[in-house]
Amino acid sequence: RNASNATYINSGHIVFLRDSDLWAVPFDLETMTIVGSQVPVINGVETNSQYGHATYTVSDNGQLFYLAGTDGGGSIDSGMLTWADFDGERAEIEVDAGSFSNINFSPDETRLAFTSTDDQGGTDIFMWDLTRKTLSRRTFDGISTNPIWSVDGTRLIYSNKEEGIKSVAANGSDQPSVLFETNSVARPYSIAPSGEVLFDMGSPPRIYLFDPSANSDSEAEMLAEEIDLG
Repeated sequence: RNASNATYINSGHIVFLRDSDLWAVPFDLETMTIVGSQVPVINGVETNSQYGHATYTVSDNGQLFYLAGTDGGGSIDSGMLTWADFDGERAEIEVDAGSFSNINFSPDETRLAFTSTDDQGGTDIFMWDLTRKTLSRRTFDGISTNPIWSVDGTRLIYSNKEEGIKSVAANGSDQPSVLFETNSVARPYSIAPSGEVLFDMGSPPRIYLFDPSANSDSEAEMLAEEIDLG
């Protein structure tokens, strides 16, 4: 229970994290069963139970490498957005503490779009107006991430885990619409001056480019061009 980041090692053990501690348990590969008791190995390994990260690895000859630390998953809601300039001056932005990622400036640098993660792991797109000092929510489905801005700054383009790449008005004046429909997770990262969207998709991820303004009989028929990186 409460175990994560398991690895089978040549000594015949499964090592795993519980909270921030590394444990080991004997395991028989032939019968695929546990054949002994769980015992703690290392106390205090840097990990994040919320996202499943753990900074340890074991070599084939049994050497353990790890970063000492604690479980950062409990502090998921303690992050602060901070402004920093090239002179080293910093100032906290007046947004309540939270779990923020994928932060992007609007083209005119007056607004921020970002992914916010709630206590249950749901993710939605929010926007902070730097001039008005107001926070606005743009999605409400709990599965939206990776917002980027359209070239003119009027729309937010983002990933929806179930429908593909979607778009919503930055000012909240319309309902989200599908730009690129796919059952795979497609995450937009950048937009060209021409409006083409760069995103990745698949496992392992591959990089694609598509034009949201391209004519198509239906959104499902829009095709993305895979980029050959050699």
